Amino acid sequence: MQHDIRFIKIETIIAMKKSTFTTRNALLLMAGLFMNQFVFAQTTTITLQPNGTFGKDAFIDSRLSNLNAGDHPDFAAMSWTNGGAHVDVRGLIEFDLSVLPSGSTINSAQLSIYSYESPANGSHSSLSGSNKSLVRRVTSPWNENTVTWNNQPSATTQNQIYLPESNFTIQHYLDIDVTGLVLDMVADPTNSHGFLLKLVTEEHYRRMVFASSDNPDPALHPKLVITFTENEVTPLDTACFVIRPSADRGKDAYIESRLNSSNFGHHPDFPAISWTNGGIHVDARGLIKFHLEELPIGMAIASANLSLYSYNSISNGSHSTISGSNEAIISRIITPWYEETVTWNNQPAITNQNQVYLPASTQSIQDYLDIDVTNLILDMIADPDNSHGFQLKLITEEHYRRMVFASSDNPNPNLHPKLEICFSIPNSVEESDNQKIDFNVYPNPAYDYVIVKFNNLGPGLASIDITDATGKLIAQKSASKSELLIDVSNYSSGIYLITVYSDDFISTKKLIISK
Repeated sequence: MQHDIRFIKIETIIAMKKSTFTTRNALLLMAGLFMNQFVFAQTTTITLQPNGTFGKDAFIDSRLSNLNAGDHPDFAAMSWTNGGAHVDVRGLIEFDLSVLPSGSTINSAQLSIYSYESPANGSHSSLSGSNKSLVRRVTSPWNENTVTWNNQPSATTQNQIYLPESNFTIQHYLDIDVTGLVLDMVADPTNSHGFLLKLVTEEHYRRMVFASSDNPDPALHPKLVITFTENEVTPLDTACFVIRPSADRGKDAYIESRLNSSNFGHHPDFPAISWTNGGIHVDARGLIKFHLEELPIGMAIASANLSLYSYNSISNGSHSTISGSNEAIISRIITPWYEETVTWNNQPAITNQNQVYLPASTQSIQDYLDIDVTNLILDMIADPDNSHGFQLKLITEEHYRRMVFASSDNPNPNLHPKLEICFSIPNSVEESDNQKIDFNVYPNPAYDYVIVKFNNLGPGLASIDITDATGKLIAQKSASKSELLIDVSNYSSGIYLITVYSDDFISTKKLIISK
């Protein structure tokens, strides 16, 4: 696809200039904030809203399964009938991401699609049921001029976005957060070829109808807004924390609509269920919060993966799709809740921002391992006051369907939920040009002691400061010999910085304490 500069809007903000710190106090401040990456950060926002000449989208139709409609004015997800025959329609669109500089950090990506009354396909409809839809990443190449229903490209459910049912026949979907999808596209361009729009349930009569880039009204063309940062940084190391609480340290709960005032803060299950009990419909959801305060402050999150373990619960059984798909959603909780008092009636609020989709199970006992919740964790760290864990619920709360996992209160510790977070950490703080002292820190990671070994200390004293990840000064030492043993047995697990300095020298190295 060609790129037309006329459809790109660029806004540039200089966030920070490269700095050099030479004094002890400045370096300690820099270490505490981890600004030692010496970032020249240029934040840029681009808006991609191509027209029919430069855009790439297509309308594919199961009835006309060999027909190409690469110049169709609609970008749609439909399930309908035509002449009594069932018809499914999906939309394909690809934006030109080659405008992004190599190595840029994607801060956000938002997709806006605009509805209208199509002469061919009408407007949004939920005549027979919900028209909720999904936006997925296309993983195989396709050609706008040859793509059809029969040769349509493959797509992945990874980080797919859920579009809720429309409330009006003409309803735009603005600023859809597709950050996770665009991050995947940038990370794996070979297997990234745009977006697929499809209904969650492809049963007639229901549809979502938007304008494509071929629509005669340019104000309705699909729009992708990406904000990114071009960074020049020093190399980073990566460390990973695994958070897997037991019953006494975990915070999770089971809430259900039948016993809507009862608290189940110590239930062995972490489920998403829609069932009946005594002929009464019952919905159940799971709540869980991991203690992210265990993470070093200021770290750059590289990845976050959640693993949930299924089993045959005495009270709730195992995964089931008796009446339909048990696909589920993990959402960020945005209001406080208490394990000992939470119920269905006072359950906390959630946001659909960056929510994560769990596909339907294919077996009754099926673990969901390494679920990518990176964007949810990034949101939690960016907005801790409005972040209180995860909620698990079915996408369709209609009996009979369920997902059943073990909670941190489960008697089998091997089944407790696990969150693994990997983050980037600076390998070394800026050293002066006239470096005179070379030192090593070992063992690293350390448990009860650490040795600072100097290779060329020379005459005189060297001062040593130990700070934690927040920049708080933990200890001060001085050295006049080639080795200094430091007792760290009372230090908590985490990342620390050891800074060595003299009158004309300063250098910092990382220390990991692992208990």
